[in-house]
Amino acid sequence: MSLEVLKDILSECKDKFKYKAESPGLDYWQTPLELEKVKEGDCEDLSVWVISRASAMGIVGSLYLVWGVDFNNQGHSWVEYEDETGKRYWLDPVLQRGPLGIEKWRYIPWMAAKYNGELFSERFVYRAKLEKKLDRDNLDYRPINSI
Repeated sequence: MSLEVLKDILSECKDKFKYKAESPGLDYWQTPLELEKVKEGDCEDLSVWVISRASAMGIVGSLYLVWGVDFNNQGHSWVEYEDETGKRYWLDPVLQRGPLGIEKWRYIPWMAAKYNGELFSERFVYRAKLEKKLDRDNLDYRPINSI
């Protein structure tokens, strides 16, 4: 059920907002309300909106904002969803991909922050960041202790 709702939220994001990269050296993070007003934003703006929307719709499970690099080694943000069984999925509102099991992605996560319904907390790093591994075929996606 939650995966279908997340797919619907990604579709709603695509219909409502336009992706717009920020100028180099500038990285302003919009709130979901600001994004609703201006109708365009970059990867973290769209990801924060997806997380906020999913939380408001009562998604069961945990939602995380992830920072890392995409398949082109460009800095990127996306959403991680962990269902009540512990299975983890990634969603990319920019590319409209997901929810897919994390083993299907070629992204390298560095850090994430858990959304608790009001704010982002419980930051942690991924093993790939600590080991500085860029071998996409042998990544260990398990999170390390909170930082």
